[in-house]
Amino acid sequence: MIWSVMAPVVACAGVGYFWGRSGRPYDIAMVSTLVTTVATPCLIVATLGKTGLSLTALMEMAGLYAAVFIGTALIALAVIRISGRSPRVFLPAMLFGYPD
Repeated sequence: MIWSVMAPVVACAGVGYFWGRSGRPYDIAMVSTLVTTVATPCLIVATLGKTGLSLTALMEMAGLYAAVFIGTALIALAVIRISGRSPRVFLPAMLFGYPD
């Protein structure tokens, strides 16, 4: 049973080890984009597919997420306007955390 949990970790560590030993370049931006746009949504869908949660519970979580997000957006918008900054420029960065 523990091997089913450890096998993906060992496989990923092995790929990383052999990649580092090969001396090939590692494109961090490409890997970050791949993980963000492909791997994370796949993990979320796979995890939610295995849970025993009802549709009602999932909808409740989605509603709570939306409420927290809207509350955060309103607070960020208030801070931006009080500071005299442009919401068009700063609001997306405050909500989604642009790395660059």
